[in-house]
Amino acid sequence: MKKLAILLMLYTGGFTACQSSQESPVEAWPFQAQSGDSWGLINTHGEIAVPGGTYAYRPTAVVRGLYAVPDSTGYFTLYHLNRPAQPLSHRRFSSIGHFFEEVAPAQELPDSPLLLIDSQGNTCFTSDTDSPYPIAYLHNFSEGRALAVTTKGEYGYLDTQGQWVIPPLYHHAENFQEGVALVGITNAQGQMGYLVIDRNGKQVMAIQQHPVWLDEGFHEGLLLMKHLQTHQYSYLNRAGKDAFYLPHAVVDATAFQHGMAAVRTTQGWGVIDKKGNFLLAPRFQQIHLAPHRIWAQKNGKWALYSEQGKAQTPFRYETPEDYQAQAWGVAKVAMDETYGEQKSQRFWRKPPVQDTSVAPRQESTCSSNSSSLKKAPGASQKQSVQKERDNTLPDQDWKAISRKNPFYNEAQKVLSGKLQESDAKRRRMILNYVEHFRTAYTTKDIDFLEQVFSERALIIVGKVIKSAQQPEGQFLTPPQVIYQVKTKRQYLDRLKQVFQANRDIKLAFSDFQIMRHPTHPAIYGVSLRQGYSSDLYSDDGYLFLLWDFSDETAPRIHVRTWQPSMLNEHTPLPKEEIFNIRHFNLK
Repeated sequence: MKKLAILLMLYTGGFTACQSSQESPVEAWPFQAQSGDSWGLINTHGEIAVPGGTYAYRPTAVVRGLYAVPDSTGYFTLYHLNRPAQPLSHRRFSSIGHFFEEVAPAQELPDSPLLLIDSQGNTCFTSDTDSPYPIAYLHNFSEGRALAVTTKGEYGYLDTQGQWVIPPLYHHAENFQEGVALVGITNAQGQMGYLVIDRNGKQVMAIQQHPVWLDEGFHEGLLLMKHLQTHQYSYLNRAGKDAFYLPHAVVDATAFQHGMAAVRTTQGWGVIDKKGNFLLAPRFQQIHLAPHRIWAQKNGKWALYSEQGKAQTPFRYETPEDYQAQAWGVAKVAMDETYGEQKSQRFWRKPPVQDTSVAPRQESTCSSNSSSLKKAPGASQKQSVQKERDNTLPDQDWKAISRKNPFYNEAQKVLSGKLQESDAKRRRMILNYVEHFRTAYTTKDIDFLEQVFSERALIIVGKVIKSAQQPEGQFLTPPQVIYQVKTKRQYLDRLKQVFQANRDIKLAFSDFQIMRHPTHPAIYGVSLRQGYSSDLYSDDGYLFLLWDFSDETAPRIHVRTWQPSMLNEHTPLPKEEIFNIRHFNLK
């Protein structure tokens, strides 16, 4: 395996390109008239819908006339655009979704049941009492269906009445798009087979190509896939056939939006049309696709291009939103992290906490057969009004640990007195942090993990592609490790699902080693072997963490990698392929 060279200061713009939905449901965005002002709402034509300064904290975007406004504690109240001075209900929610349908997901407390509420804030569905299956995780509605995950990790779909219109039969599922959804079922050998179903759960087709990585669903009639043996990308049509392949030079690609797709080569991101022709040559850091326009980033600045690939502005904007703010004559427009679209909202039920001093319970119903109110999970649009947690951990007594402790050898180095004082201090901090890092998984302390991973953290997960007989009688040989790259948000969102689906999670460490970077004295690599076990899954592999102690009051993890220890029953992962600090270019 070739060494993985990563520029930590530059990688974040290269792994994904933002996409825009074909037609945004958003009617108005939050805005500030002047920098630092309180918030108002501006519609998509640039007309002021609610004057700036109306709300102290940033409201959500407006969908179907409805939006939510947080208070100083981060709890939301529901409003309508026609009555911006008076909330529709005095109920407060820890999270509340957009009204893409007549109901929306919500939750009163982070550890309380998931709800569906109507446009007046009344409860129509409560996950604990109105569902035959315990629900741990829920998406917002897409095409009248809400993807839901049970505590056993099984996927199905709810309708707007909270009924399981498609029971939780699947081991993987995506949101409905263009009338269909991609779902997966794992066989006894641990191999995932993918189907496409309609809104009633009827199979439309099976994905015959193997082994492949699949995008989240069809966009403009095409499904993006990557063929794992050849590492080549293609687009599958609704008939189940490959519409066309991308050149081997393409190392990443997005779904089609507005007749365009973003693709990346080693030279950067570019844009192609539906014939595979380049509209913009691949030379940019990032690409955003919008109706009739393309946003491209170079040297940290953004410029606007036409859908034909002609430059419309110079590279001078910090974000695409800055261009929109200037066009509308305001200081700032907040477009919810992706230009021109709402991100898919996800709701999960967090483990119970002791503090119950917020959001009083109320009784409310929106139909005669509704049950009494309970509570629901965190959402992507919650405002950052909470104070950042202090990451300083108490120092443990490392003199008292036994020889059987996996940290023993490194602890002895720290206690030997042979290291420089600053080096010994950082290594001691690493011992404290890595031990707390381990217990954070067993105690499901997602708040600690939120803090300890840097915002631009790079997560790399290795998965063995097993040998499996294909219909044609061919075999995959030999077994290989495929690496997936995730952002902090993607990794922690998935981890929250895992925490919900498992009562017990245990981690065991061995072969623990700390390495200091030779030219960056505040950067340390931690290599170890990790045994993982939970109610639903177990594995054994190699974990690597790249720690930055530049701010010793709040160390951060910039890189986390995991690799399986075995390729199959008899073949261990070659030692030269195990990640360590030498695999990462920190220039």
